[in-house]
Amino acid sequence: MEIKFFKMGIYLLFIFSFFNAVFADLDHILISEVVYNPLTTESGGEAVQLFNPTKEIINLSGYILKTQTSDVDVTLPLGAFIQPHGYYLIADAGWTSYKDNNSFSNADYEEAFTLTNTNGGVALLFNGTVLDILGWGNTSLIGKNLYEGNPALEIKEGMSLKRNDLFQEKNNNSFDFIESYPQLFNSSSFFKDNPTDSYLNNLSENNLVSLKVNINNQVPTLNFTRFNNNFSLTSLQVFPFPGMQRIINFSFVVQDLNGIEDLNNITLFVRGPRNYSKVLFVSSEDSLVYKESFSLAYYDEPGTYTIFATIFDQGGLSTSQNLSFEYLPMTALFLDTTTLSFGNVSLGKETVLLGDDLLDTTDAPTLRNIGNTNISLFLSGTDLKKDNKTIGVSNLTYAFENDFEGDYSGVLSLQFQRLAFSFVSGADSSLALGFKLFVPKTAANGEYVGTVKIVAVKA
Repeated sequence: MEIKFFKMGIYLLFIFSFFNAVFADLDHILISEVVYNPLTTESGGEAVQLFNPTKEIINLSGYILKTQTSDVDVTLPLGAFIQPHGYYLIADAGWTSYKDNNSFSNADYEEAFTLTNTNGGVALLFNGTVLDILGWGNTSLIGKNLYEGNPALEIKEGMSLKRNDLFQEKNNNSFDFIESYPQLFNSSSFFKDNPTDSYLNNLSENNLVSLKVNINNQVPTLNFTRFNNNFSLTSLQVFPFPGMQRIINFSFVVQDLNGIEDLNNITLFVRGPRNYSKVLFVSSEDSLVYKESFSLAYYDEPGTYTIFATIFDQGGLSTSQNLSFEYLPMTALFLDTTTLSFGNVSLGKETVLLGDDLLDTTDAPTLRNIGNTNISLFLSGTDLKKDNKTIGVSNLTYAFENDFEGDYSGVLSLQFQRLAFSFVSGADSSLALGFKLFVPKTAANGEYVGTVKIVAVKA
């Protein structure tokens, strides 16, 4: 006896909308840069830089740094002040000797503390109030109140997490901070004391020489030019390939009026739904044109994905561009067989065909969700017929995971039945599908043929 299968899929499209947020002027100290994974040593090479975005001098005495390892890892001493639009550099004990680069500023304050290289964070507190937070890594592995919004991406050894905008924060670490070469400043970087040398203090105007210099460092530019085969870069949509990887290709052009040798570093990463985040390797076709690619799996979440690109020059100037596209939802089902045979059966007895979770065994049915949406399954069948002889479809029972007594089993009928579970998407989303046939004693000899239909729709 044979059973023939028909597979059907339904493809759905969703439209998402976004809104802009409005940010107020800042009135508190910010964490502006953090080195948590130095090149040289974890003991003496870590640093946290603060910035004062206000127009007032702020007394930092008693301010606290909370980290993954301690609720009170650093306490700033009496007499610690930060100037308006000025910096204050806190470093691990031994910073002067063990910092990665001798050109880094000396710390305003050194105290032994520990920043974890993965899944960590640091918070700035005063009188129990949290003023600012920076976290990096996986949200489920970072301590409570040690990240804002989504954590920042973890950075390479020797790099720092640097705040994008010192006078505005989005309260989302993944947007507020980027990977950067460390550029650390202390409280004296921009606010010098008045000279005390009596000779310098008493110079007359006739002794003064006016010096002028005009620095014309141009901001580099970065522009996306192509996405897959699309050059207009508008209304970008990507259809998943059922059961396969989808390669995403894009290119961008980099320019700097100061010369290509002025360029310093390019960072590239992509973010998507449900904390999807991937750092991309940057390669170049020549000195200006970059062609890059990455892959999305068929089971990756549908929704908006954004490619972020940032370029830095040696003068510290940077430009960021991003490119968003929509990874469309797809409902797709795969069954590894089109024909099943019960073989020779006995009258008045049941015969069982068991499924498995292996796609290369066509005599043991396997269902696989090869889309990126959870799906609902509908089953129906027909009577098994030979000429004018019939074995009713009610003699045929199905069972998922071969459990004929479980909740996901039932008797087939001519009408579609919706199964009481959702078939989730994923890399290994498979179900074994078994059948059991009862042959009435009144059945005549010969080969009977019927069909089973399986339909998938978005759950």
